[in-house]
Amino acid sequence: MKRIACIDTVYSVIDSFNKQLREGIPGDFLIHTMYDDFLATDPAPGQSGKFTAINHQRLRLDMQAQALTGADIIVVTCSTLSPSVRLLRGEFNVPVVAIDDAMVNEAVAIGTKIGLMATAKSTVAPSTSAIEAAAANAKHLGAQNGDKLTIATNNKISA
Repeated sequence: MKRIACIDTVYSVIDSFNKQLREGIPGDFLIHTMYDDFLATDPAPGQSGKFTAINHQRLRLDMQAQALTGADIIVVTCSTLSPSVRLLRGEFNVPVVAIDDAMVNEAVAIGTKIGLMATAKSTVAPSTSAIEAAAANAKHLGAQNGDKLTIATNNKISA
């Protein structure tokens, strides 16, 4: 039986996310959910709301634990963690997906003016960085949308 391993940081979305997986993916599969509220319980004093080097190491350990479940795929469901996911995914023999991977690739494929809305302030910088990286990659692959990228966040333009 296929296994999907999820790493969640917001407890209230676990049931909703698992329900959407069940509705969107055909067949039988197991979901292994790990809850680690990085942003709320960050062990670095004064660093709440920031993804620290300590949390990067915690994420690595969480991903290792999920890989040991025999997972066929690991999904990290928090955009704040995406930069670390992108750095760590090559360490695993199982596919590792950041929740915003498809979003950022689709955004740069269809336009150069992108509006970014986030539910947490800690997500704005990582999501902006992910969009910029996807645009640079698209340009590298010959796509034109990597040029003149504009990202609007909270009515403030950053490029």
